[in-house]
Parts: sequence; structure tokens; C-alpha cells
Amino acid sequence: MDQVRHVVRQTAGECGLHQLTLHRAGGRVCVSFHCRMPQETPVSRAHDLTMAMENALRNRLPEITRVTIHMEPETPPPAMEP
Repeated sequence: MDQVRHVVRQTAGECGLHQLTLHRAGGRVCVSFHCRMPQETPVSRAHDLTMAMENALRNRLPEITRVTIHMEPETPPPAMEP
């Protein structure tokens, strides 16, 4: 999991990576995670980052056979009550 986090950080910077899971079945490894991006990030940029992360993961960790990335907007912190 640390290798996945490292590759994502190198590719996308701090993307609010969370809900990272790895599933192993025989020689197959599936990776799934969520990534938070600023709300103003254009969908095209989020898509480009997703593709870059997937390609980087597959190149650096060839045992990965499936990558699922869910991009989501950051939500502002809840307002503090007076």
C-alpha cells in the first residue's frame, strides 16, 4: 500500500488519497482508492490525473491488473458554530 501511495503522490501530488484497498487473487492484484481534488478542478483535469495515476501504477507495479480510481471534490470543512 505504501508503494501505491508513493506513486500517486509522485503523479498527482496531494490528492486526498483515502479508502485505499488492495485485493489479491492468485497472481492478480486489484487496487481501488478515492482521491479528493479542489472543487474548481475541471473534469478534464481530473480525468487526465486519473489516467496518469493509473499508467504510473501499472508501470511501477506490473503485478497490478486492475485500477479503480474515484475522483471526488473536496468538501469545505463544516462551519464552526458561534
